[in-house]
Amino acid sequence: MRVLLVLSDPALGAQLTELLGAEAHIVATAGPADAVERLRADPPALVLLDEARPGPEGRGLLEVLREADPGIDLILLSTAWSPEEAVVAIRRGALDCLPAPPDRTVLFARIAAVEERRARRARTAEMRRERQALAEFHGMVGESPRMLEVFSLTERVAKHDTGVLVTGETGTGKERIARALHTLGVRDRGPFVACNCAAIPDTLLEAEFFGHERGAFTGAEKRRKGLFEQASGGILLLDEIGELPLSLQAKLLRVLSTARVVRLGGDAEVPVDVRVVSATHRDLRAMVAEGLFRADLYYRLAIVEIVLPPLRERMEDLPLLSRHLLDLIARRLGKPVRGLSREAQLRLAAHDRPGNVRELENVLERATVSATRDFIGVEDLPALGGRHSLPLARNLTPWPLDLSLEAVERAHIARVLRRNDGNRIATARDLRISRSALYDKLKRYGL
Repeated sequence: MRVLLVLSDPALGAQLTELLGAEAHIVATAGPADAVERLRADPPALVLLDEARPGPEGRGLLEVLREADPGIDLILLSTAWSPEEAVVAIRRGALDCLPAPPDRTVLFARIAAVEERRARRARTAEMRRERQALAEFHGMVGESPRMLEVFSLTERVAKHDTGVLVTGETGTGKERIARALHTLGVRDRGPFVACNCAAIPDTLLEAEFFGHERGAFTGAEKRRKGLFEQASGGILLLDEIGELPLSLQAKLLRVLSTARVVRLGGDAEVPVDVRVVSATHRDLRAMVAEGLFRADLYYRLAIVEIVLPPLRERMEDLPLLSRHLLDLIARRLGKPVRGLSREAQLRLAAHDRPGNVRELENVLERATVSATRDFIGVEDLPALGGRHSLPLARNLTPWPLDLSLEAVERAHIARVLRRNDGNRIATARDLRISRSALYDKLKRYGL
């Protein structure tokens, strides 16, 4: 195991170097000035530190090192620790406080405990990777019942060449579902063509959809195939289908019924073989009732409807999803960000995220860019609006008065769990609830 000694007493440093080296541990030394640099350059498994005893105010080297690497284990050495001072040091992040020089048996018992903790963390990380792999579905991540049902329905529908309507709020992953239908379906070797109906001016929609002949209008210097012809043999995604004007809805319905298009400025019918997948964040049924969307077109498009839940309704996916997105972002940006601090996780969990997964990805990317350590802290997160926002302070109480009861309960359970170092029995005891009740809440809140 790699051990870093940050000691002011050279004699003690030499003694510990010899003692640890004899047991095949790799020992490095650093002074207070270069301790952080050494910690980051060659991360150890354990730091032995003999900083001055911390007072009630101010930051000591212990806290500086903990901020540099929140996952590091530190043991403090001192000639005279009082029980009160030891408690303060442990609260500030020390694993233990031992007399200097430490008893050999006690020191190696602590080192063995650190090795076991690290092995346990490695096993947990591997289980998380395996769990994440199982929870991934064509670029989407989720293990909540609602998302698993979405994934299952997508797989079943993909094999049938029928119309699909994908609905959900902005940023929930509608295009990813459409691409999964393409990959899993019988048209996987054909093209996938996506069109955002809201991004095309009404005057150009017909030419964009059905193509045009040369001279059909000013600037039409040559024949151009429309989206239906471009997607022939594959899938055409009509995103934001709810923005389509009524005048074009009738023409679209005819194409879906006849599988033929007539280019603008022409009179010949061109056969097309396209599976249409449409998507919208609007309530098309309500639009049909209001006369804003044709009922016959709606029934043609929505033979099967896949509804994507907003992120706030599948909170149990948040930890897994955050890790997945953070891994992708860190690799893309080339930054060695390993995860989120507990406070940052609580901050994300308390926000309502109206932009859903897309907003979460944006927040994590901005935090990764601004992060100066390999863990994203709450101070790295951009200001998050919304009625569930928590203050940026490390002490998350008192709670904002407009915070939901569920958000408060989730945050409090997470804090108690952290205080007990993940020990569920102790956490249940401190919360004065049964272990089974705690397990139910941990599963419910994705903790």
